Amino acid sequence: MSEPEPARDAVLAGRYRIRRRLGRGGMADVYLADDLLANRPVAVKRGRGAGSLGGRIAREGRITARLDHRGVVRVHDQVVDEGRAHLVLQYLEGPTLAAAARAHADPAALVHLARGLADALAHVHARGVLHLDLKPENVLLAGGAPVLVDFGIAACAGEPDIAGPGGALIGTPRAMAPEQILGDGVDDRSDLFALGALLYELATGRSPFAVGRPADTLRRVLDHVPAPAAWSAPALPPRLAELIDHLLEKDPMLRPQSAREVAARLA
Repeated sequence: MSEPEPARDAVLAGRYRIRRRLGRGGMADVYLADDLLANRPVAVKRGRGAGSLGGRIAREGRITARLDHRGVVRVHDQVVDEGRAHLVLQYLEGPTLAAAARAHADPAALVHLARGLADALAHVHARGVLHLDLKPENVLLAGGAPVLVDFGIAACAGEPDIAGPGGALIGTPRAMAPEQILGDGVDDRSDLFALGALLYELATGRSPFAVGRPADTLRRVLDHVPAPAAWSAPALPPRLAELIDHLLEKDPMLRPQSAREVAARLA
């Protein structure tokens, strides 16, 4: 049974007037709203379901509030209206990277994008946060610059519990690092694996791991070694192709060890 949406022009917490839905994710919906006090548009993320999902929205707000970087969506407020948690976020105009992928397959554009994402990840990791769901759908292009959004399954470094209700594995199979799937402990390098998968997907036009069923995709992340990026995208600069392959190493010890290292190599 689908849940009722907030009515158009409904005002949340006496301040945020709902205009329209912007998107729907696995655990939440996002709406465009007017902040009546600050006189600006905002994005309102509204958790679906009760209990754990509301707690996850509040947790996302606490984690994202640590961050302050041009490449990371900003949190403005957290409110509860009619018993449901809402996260009020910076509203960004622009397509997702998934919608604009073709325009960023050009090597020069890909390097520019990769540098922006590596710089944003370096900030996120320096604040003790792991995104854990880096994929083209979770990158907005605002003025042509990439901005990380949707920290719905983000975790603080060293945090033991990143599972969903009942201990279920949560995340996007094609964007998960092997250690994330196995529950072996995630760290900064898990996000770097996802960055490699994202860049490979943009450069070649296909995910290095995605197949029909999620379970099969998860197995491929664990066992399948993609064709070298230079073979699948001959126009890539050799050093960029090498970096993508390096990011996709199954063993975290064999990957670049920090986003700062990745940014320096891209520079």
